[in-house]
Amino acid sequence: MFGLPQSTEVNRRVAKEKLYSNANIPAQLREVIKDSVEAVFWRNKLADGTFNVSAGDSVTELQVFEIQLR
Repeated sequence: MFGLPQSTEVNRRVAKEKLYSNANIPAQLREVIKDSVEAVFWRNKLADGTFNVSAGDSVTELQVFEIQLR
């Protein structure tokens, strides 16, 4: 998608419920997510173990997600 190295690829589908299961969000917003999001895919993980970059003091890795809307 972004031309990132193959070593960073995860390419796994993520259950929509994972978007809000660990967050404290109102039920109304949960319904919006359920109604608006078709699918979520975890595409890449950029970290010192997958990409030639060192972890910083406040940011240790980046995750890239693709969200398909209805």
